[in-house]
Order: sequence, then C-alpha cells, then structure tokens
Amino acid sequence: MERIIDQNQINKRLNELMEDFEIIAPVKDGSLVLFKPIKKVEEVLSDYTNPLKPAKEFFFSPRESLFSFTDKGLEPSPSWKKKRIIWGIRPCDARSLSLLDNVFDGDYQDRFYLGKREKTLLVGLACSDPQSSCFCTALEGGPHSSQGMDLLLTHLGEGTYFAQSVSSRGEELLKETGVEVKIEDRERRKKLEERARKRISRALQVPADLAAIFDDPYWERISRKCIGC
Repeated sequence: MERIIDQNQINKRLNELMEDFEIIAPVKDGSLVLFKPIKKVEEVLSDYTNPLKPAKEFFFSPRESLFSFTDKGLEPSPSWKKKRIIWGIRPCDARSLSLLDNVFDGDYQDRFYLGKREKTLLVGLACSDPQSSCFCTALEGGPHSSQGMDLLLTHLGEGTYFAQSVSSRGEELLKETGVEVKIEDRERRKKLEERARKRISRALQVPADLAAIFDDPYWERISRKCIGC
C-alpha cells in the first residue's frame, strides 16, 4: 500500500498509536539526537542526521532483567512483551537488524531478542540528504532502502510524505490515512532517491579497502586504548 500523508496526519496517527504502543523516536537531547520513548508527538524530530546511538540499543540493553522466579515458576521479563514502534529509523539501522536476525534467529534462537523483534514495528524515514561520510550503498543498502521495515516514509517537501507499507503490520498503520499516490509523487520520490545516492560520495570497496589497511599501525594504537579501558 502506498499513500500520501502530511505532518498533521502523522501527528494524529502517532497520538492514536500511543494508546496501544510505546513510541520510540529520535528526539533532541541537548546538542545530541537520541532515540527515546516519547510522551508527546511534538518531541519527534522529522529532520535529523544519524543519531548518536543506533536503535539497536532497544534490542540489546546494557543491563536488563531477563526473567524472574515466582510461585508459578519462571516468568519472562515484561520488557520484551511490550508492543512498541520505533519511529523514524534510518534505512541503514533497519537493515542492520535484518542482518542480526540471521545471527539470533538461526541455529541458535535468542528468545529475548526475537521476542522484542516480534513486538516491535519499524517505521523508517528515508535519507534524502545523507552525509558525505555515509557508505550504505557500499554494503548493498541504500538511502531509501525499506529492508527490515514495516513502513517507510519519504519526505517529499512542504510537510508531505510518501508512505509505503512493507509488511502487513505496516499496511495496518496506513489504514484510512492519507490520499492516493499520483504519478508525479512517484517521480518526485524517485528523483530524491537518485539525488541521495549521488550525495554518498564515499565509494568504499569491501573487502578490498579493508584488506589494504589490515596491517596499518592505527589498529595497534586504538587497541591499546580499548584494552586499557
């Protein structure tokens, strides 16, 4: 499903979703941009570069209770039972979770990670103005990639967004929202994606570039700091 929605419709939909979901979104924290649970939609940033920390932290907490023992036996922690939406995640971060799925949903299944994944919807925000240091295209990704998401939003300008559902859960989020997509909307979105790809000037060649610096003295210097810590 594809729809055109504006900022007011997004804010209205977020307010509705906050009744049933915990909403995690990029917010301003001093001079930093961080993903945090929000209490009001006005906190959400719709225009930002990459945050200080990736949204991955909400699947791998530094410290958390995994389970407890009660008179009924083993009880899993409620932290991975909550329904939540990570709103405004960038394509590179969403794709990274798809790669982690291969690790934690393979021969060994981490039920805590998978429980959080199952309860979490990912609403992405396409990168139309990526930084010059970005290199997602070198890793088979892209500034408008929808891999790993449930819904992808592309800002077309003037508070208007191209919304594309990627899963059935994303389609549910779009129900009865926005208006039909026109040909000019698709053309505008395509031009934004092409421009974004051209802005990514860092032509990283993997693994050739990494092999060239494998024995660089830099790794010795940085490892001392890491081991010392």
